[in-house]
Amino acid sequence: MLQKLVLVLSATLISDQILGRAVTSILSRPPPQIIQERTYRTRSDIYHHDLKKLVSSHALWGGRNVPFLTNSLGFRDGTTRTISIESKSHRLLFIGDSFTEGVGVEYKESFVGIVDQKLRRCGVEVLNAGVVSYSPSIYYRKVRYLIEEVGLGFAELIVFLDVSDIEDEAIYYDLDSNDTVVDSPLSPVKDVFTPTERARVERDKPLKTRLKESSVLLQIADFLKDRLVEGRPERSAPIQPTRSPIGLERSSWTFDDEIYRRYGGDGLEQARHAMELLLEHLRIHGRELTLVVYPWPDQIAARDERSRQVTYWKSWAARRRVRFVDLFPSFIRDADPDRVLDRYFIHGDIHFNEEGHRLVAEHFLRTRSDLRTRCDSPASSDRPRVGPVPDGSAA
Repeated sequence: MLQKLVLVLSATLISDQILGRAVTSILSRPPPQIIQERTYRTRSDIYHHDLKKLVSSHALWGGRNVPFLTNSLGFRDGTTRTISIESKSHRLLFIGDSFTEGVGVEYKESFVGIVDQKLRRCGVEVLNAGVVSYSPSIYYRKVRYLIEEVGLGFAELIVFLDVSDIEDEAIYYDLDSNDTVVDSPLSPVKDVFTPTERARVERDKPLKTRLKESSVLLQIADFLKDRLVEGRPERSAPIQPTRSPIGLERSSWTFDDEIYRRYGGDGLEQARHAMELLLEHLRIHGRELTLVVYPWPDQIAARDERSRQVTYWKSWAARRRVRFVDLFPSFIRDADPDRVLDRYFIHGDIHFNEEGHRLVAEHFLRTRSDLRTRCDSPASSDRPRVGPVPDGSAA
């Protein structure tokens, strides 16, 4: 009798584990967005991650499905074209994170794409080296690679420095002794592009958590405990928001003193160090730098116009004689926050929609009288000019 009981229990436990792992495997599959991103994203052994070259795909973001194309340098572009290393025209190179890459919108609707279309008529070439989750350490290392190893010619680098870059520098990224961008050893895993990183997450889970996730019986017991013993309501699926999310720790360091003390100061210092390295290499090779800052929904909701992000980098740019563009007033000054979020951001997301990108492009061009002069010069008189742009704000 005891032997039969042992056999039944053993068979039950084995079946439970097999079924539990099968269910977990199905439920833990990456979402369609991540699966699709594998078609155009890749790892970099030098600067952490990048885009694949000459890709014609599509991207899923915020309920949107948009074309996603890259050129021969692995930059997002309007076509899968071959880019000459040297440029006979005045060439601008943009770099930034997901805002600069233009997630959720077509390239031609992104602010880089809009600037590209306007300036190419005036003999100015625009390239976009921005990729999601980039920050100053990656800006520095990628641009250095492009200059010194690829030999890419360009006159000016335009860095769109994101509010989230400060957390990235404090928590997620490090420069190792070989000047390579690596994951910080104490950080949560940020990379979502390779199965090895997901395996590391699984390995670091406590044994109790792993056993529960692989057992149907333990999951049922946990559910009954929630409902019958502790009286917790059944968990329901989250409701998709229609307004851009606010109250995010990742962006609140600019006005929340506690969050600033937690990582803001360290992040700013590490970001400054990386930007100093970047500026040094640009000046060695005779390239100019422009620094641009812009708000997240949290800064707009808090009307954080004189933000730490603005004051810190405006001061740095002044000391280092770097052109500085402040786009915070474009979204905050004399405007109702709710109306701004509804008008310029993808619903349920922190990123710009098409109208938000247009605002950024127009106000950036408004600050660049030198580029408008180039378009108005006699040499370009046979080309369409960059039209009048609404008032913007620059420092």
